[in-house]
Amino acid sequence: MQMMRVDAAPDSDVLKQLLDADVLKALGLKKDDLDVGLKLAGIKVRSGNYEEAMKLYSSLLMFNPCDFRIYKGLASLCLETGDHDEALHFTSVMIALKPMDPLGYYLSARACLLLGHLDEAREDLADAMARIGDGGDARLLEGCRKLTLLLVPAK
Repeated sequence: MQMMRVDAAPDSDVLKQLLDADVLKALGLKKDDLDVGLKLAGIKVRSGNYEEAMKLYSSLLMFNPCDFRIYKGLASLCLETGDHDEALHFTSVMIALKPMDPLGYYLSARACLLLGHLDEAREDLADAMARIGDGGDARLLEGCRKLTLLLVPAK
């Protein structure tokens, strides 16, 4: 399936200007109001309606271009649909927005693995596991362990 492409994220100065302009306030919205859109986009993904999910995520970006959750949704959607290059782009934005969050690195590792960039996948996976640490997200840690098994060189 050919996905609609979302243009590259604006640089941080542009993002700050957008947020300073208070787009949400001008529209009478609060950041929490976007949660409904995120939930609906997730439902669209789970039901296989990828094009509608992409439209929703893309629309949400206009209202809050610095929302990590939107990029997480976009990256996951692109991984689901096989658009691994685009998934890698979105994970890069995730990492830029929250460099200490392991999820961006984990999703990046998945995209790199699927693109055949094994060294980069290993590096991202190591970064994800280092950020999870002891007592971190058990599901994410399990995902990292499973991904590690796919990155072990064949003997």
